[in-house]
Amino acid sequence: MALCAARWGRGLRAVFVLKIDGIGLDNCDVTKADQVEAMVDEVVEEFGGIDIVSNNAGVITVSPVEEMDEAEWDSIIDVNMKGAFLVARAVIPQLRESNGTIINTASIAGEIGASGLAHYCASKHGVLGLTKSLSLELAPEVTVNAVCPGILETPMWEDVLTPALDESYEETIERGIPMGRDQDPEDIGRTVVFLAENRNITGEAVYVDGGIRQNVI
Repeated sequence: MALCAARWGRGLRAVFVLKIDGIGLDNCDVTKADQVEAMVDEVVEEFGGIDIVSNNAGVITVSPVEEMDEAEWDSIIDVNMKGAFLVARAVIPQLRESNGTIINTASIAGEIGASGLAHYCASKHGVLGLTKSLSLELAPEVTVNAVCPGILETPMWEDVLTPALDESYEETIERGIPMGRDQDPEDIGRTVVFLAENRNITGEAVYVDGGIRQNVI
C-alpha cells in the first residue's frame, strides 16, 4: 500500500508518498502534473501496479466572494478539484489493467452552498461532476465513486470553520446533525472499503453525514 497524506493548511499544497511496505519519502504537489505522474510511476515500480486510488487531498479557507482574491480561489480549486483530475488521469492506464477503482473524497459541500465557502463548494461540486463523468468514460473496467463526509474533527474544522462560526464545535454538532454525533475516520474508511469492494456501484456519491442534509427545517 502507498499512502498519500496531505500537508494541510492555507497555501500548503504538497503531499508526500509514504511507502508502507518499502522505504522512502518523496514530495509531491498534486497540482503539478509532472510530480503526480512521477509519483504514480514510483508506486508502480515499487508495488507492480495500482488497484485502488483514494483521492483525499483537500484544503479550505473562509472568504466571501466579494473579498476573495484570485490566488485564494485558485488555491482551493487547484488542490481539491484539479488534484483529483491529475491523479485520476495519471492512474487510468494502471486501473484499466487491474480492473481497479477510484474513490474521490467530495463533501456535503458538493451538494449545498455555504456563505464564505463558494470556492470550496465549487471545488466539491466539481469533484462530483468529475466522478460521474469518469464513471462513464472508464466503465466497465474501472469503477469511480465519491464519498461525501459531513463534519469531522479535523484541522479544517478546528482551525478554520469553527473559528468562523459563532458557536463551538459541539454546538454545531448538536444543532446540525440529527444523529447527534460527528463523523469519524472509521465512518469514512468503512465507506471507502465498501465502494472499493463493490464492482456494481459506479458514478455514485455516498453521503456520510449523520443526516445533515435532511435537517432543513
